[in-house]
Amino acid sequence: MKTNQKPERRNLSNTLSAGVKSLRGGGRKFYVLEFKTPSQLKKSNTTQEIIIDYIELGRDPKCQVVFGEDCRTVSGVHCSISREGEDYFIRHLSKTNPTLVNGKPVADRWYLNSGDEIRLAYDGPLIGFIVPQNNLTSSIPLTRRMELFRDQALRPFKA
Repeated sequence: MKTNQKPERRNLSNTLSAGVKSLRGGGRKFYVLEFKTPSQLKKSNTTQEIIIDYIELGRDPKCQVVFGEDCRTVSGVHCSISREGEDYFIRHLSKTNPTLVNGKPVADRWYLNSGDEIRLAYDGPLIGFIVPQNNLTSSIPLTRRMELFRDQALRPFKA
């Protein structure tokens, strides 16, 4: 499903707020990215829990999900994934390389379903999008939530 809403952006205040709420647990929800192809920075069949509402994927070190220089077809900031209420969306941000969901190019912004496969460029990394059945952040151990908060909410804004 394509949607036409204004673009999201990385925002320090919103990111920190979502990160702190995830640390406390409560009703915050998360999703998982499964890296299906091996690369310099991502081993095949590894996963990463995402606890904040907006992330960017690309080779830029300020992205929350970073790919190495071996992924030449991945742009600096290739795409974003955002959570709005109970829904998740992917937005294509690259000017040069496509973002695909289940093999179809994303022109702007598309709704994501659990089980969808995201590919960054036609021959780029393949990533599974998974919403676990128990997707409350409180189900993630506190020390892991702290690591995720550091990596996703703080590191991208580090000067």
